[in-house]
Amino acid sequence: MALYEGLMVNVRDSVFDPDSTAPVVQVRDADKANPIYRVFLFLEGAGVPFVSSVTYALRTSPDRPEIRRVRRTLTNSRFKLELWTWAVYDVDVTIVDQAGRRDVRTYRLTFDRELRGENVSYMLKS
Repeated sequence: MALYEGLMVNVRDSVFDPDSTAPVVQVRDADKANPIYRVFLFLEGAGVPFVSSVTYALRTSPDRPEIRRVRRTLTNSRFKLELWTWAVYDVDVTIVDQAGRRDVRTYRLTFDRELRGENVSYMLKS
């Protein structure tokens, strides 16, 4: 989905750090019914250099989303947000470009699909 014609960005999530080559899933409470996974939300696509900020509204509870705003930095050019979660839920994402235009969309987390892949290594965290 474009912010405006010609600027393409996609929201993605992954249990693998997009800035690392190590295919390792970090997990807490692995022995419980709902293990908690380290998940990354981030942007990708040709339009990412033209984005100035991203606000993620995590719908972890039905009555009050948790709001996290990420600005571009030299070390975080993908607007990466790290979170720990056990559930797949919707995230309202507001992307603001350098001209102040806003693109609002809803993104459904999909990290659970990666957990079923082959050759996945797990690192237990306390």
